[in-house]
Amino acid sequence: IEISEMSMEDLILEMNHFSENGNILSQSKKAEDVRSLFYQKLKQIQKEEVVEDITETEEKPKKSPLHPTEVSFRKAYNKFKREKAKHRKVKQAQEQTNLEEKRQIIEEIDNLTKQEESVKKTFEQFRVLQDKWKSIGYVPITENNNLWQNYHHHVELFYDYIKLNRDLRDLDFKRNLE
Repeated sequence: IEISEMSMEDLILEMNHFSENGNILSQSKKAEDVRSLFYQKLKQIQKEEVVEDITETEEKPKKSPLHPTEVSFRKAYNKFKREKAKHRKVKQAQEQTNLEEKRQIIEEIDNLTKQEESVKKTFEQFRVLQDKWKSIGYVPITENNNLWQNYHHHVELFYDYIKLNRDLRDLDFKRNLE
């Protein structure tokens, strides 16, 4: 249903529906559209009421503080804002957790280059860490670029370590062959 054709009561119900929806952050733009349309309709109704009052009494009408439907709408909109704030806090906490996990992975990759184990075992551990990195979700956007560059730096160091280790191993094999 096109929201511009909805009544004010339907807009209030729609706003309540947004706050009960599972993915509230994706509904934010639609909720703002509903809010804007509601207040446009409210302004139109208030103008009509003022014109009626003026024609009936011939004196300036006294404005009531809030229209009864506006009170209902504000309750629904405030409920939506509270739910949105809760979701945003949960999302930020998850992103912070993800950031810490990714920093831990970078540290573990760095430790792999310092180990004296076989290249095969080290490389398997590296692959597990890479898969774990990919499975972790989003991090705070302010930390994203720095974290990504740090990760790639340590991955390059690991590959340099593997190459150096292989070169040393090949040199050792040559000496043994001689």
